[in-house]
Amino acid sequence: MWGRDRRTSCHYKSCKRANRNTPCEDILGSTKGQDRKWFEKDSDFKKSYFLETRGVVNQGFLGKIKSLYMLFKATLKAKEILKENGVKVVFSVGGFSSAPTAFASKLLNIPLVIHEQNAHIGSLNRLLKPYAKYFISIL
Repeated sequence: MWGRDRRTSCHYKSCKRANRNTPCEDILGSTKGQDRKWFEKDSDFKKSYFLETRGVVNQGFLGKIKSLYMLFKATLKAKEILKENGVKVVFSVGGFSSAPTAFASKLLNIPLVIHEQNAHIGSLNRLLKPYAKYFISIL
């Protein structure tokens, strides 16, 4: 299982490369951005889940409150999904659509692997780096 963001499809390839012997079975992403468009019908995954999330940054005060509330609800749902599927590790690439799954993995003591593909570490990855089992970056 892995959380995904909306930047590029290369993140999906990262998951596949990192799991050559154990393919990514499920994807947990967002209804916003490109997640649903790219992965809803992807036959490489056994199951696809898309949660109602949106970014917190670049929002006004009320927008941030709403985004944080959505994140809280999505984290509870992600926690439920991870438990139901007996997930052993979560692979995250950051971004708002990865946040609920990453937070849920830590609530359930499931190892979190973060792949940072950018030259500048994103907000979520910077926040979760100390709690990750592995942090993979070219930096």
